Amino acid sequence: MTTIGRTKHARISCSETFRHDPERILCLDIETTGLDRRSDDILSLAIVDGTGAVRYHGYFRPQLKSEWPEAQAVNGIDPGEVKDSPQICDEAERISEILWSSEVLMGYNLISFDLPFLEEKGIAVPPRPACDVMLEYTEKHGEWDEDRQRYKWISLAKCASDLGVKFRPHDSLEDTMATMKCAERMQ
Repeated sequence: MTTIGRTKHARISCSETFRHDPERILCLDIETTGLDRRSDDILSLAIVDGTGAVRYHGYFRPQLKSEWPEAQAVNGIDPGEVKDSPQICDEAERISEILWSSEVLMGYNLISFDLPFLEEKGIAVPPRPACDVMLEYTEKHGEWDEDRQRYKWISLAKCASDLGVKFRPHDSLEDTMATMKCAERMQ
């Protein structure tokens, strides 16, 4: 059992994930203004179910930052693109309802990044089993980091390339679709 913020998630494998009803497997990804969930904002969120249906895809106007040049260089989301978008708090109830319809949650770096970030921003994340594709992939193909006592993380772009999945990285919708395909190929 992994504790994330206020929520507990049992970590499950990709193969276990696909034993669930595909419509109740929710894969998600966020793009942010930075890496600190307390001082950075979520700029976009995508949620796709196990059938490939897009259950949510939206952009958000930041509450804490007016610019984010380092993150913008990675995710390509500039302040002008989100200035007229709702804030994530305006969509929190809708997003939470979608997440609560799940049997299992999936993502790439889900456990230590996406879920804690969502919780920090007021999204009610249900206590569902979590399939973190990054953790599973790095345990199988990664290099052990003796100093941190864990496997070195491998990017979604590298994982997808290794598994023959083509996509445009650092776009929340593209990342969810690629994560789902990677998980399917890892079964």
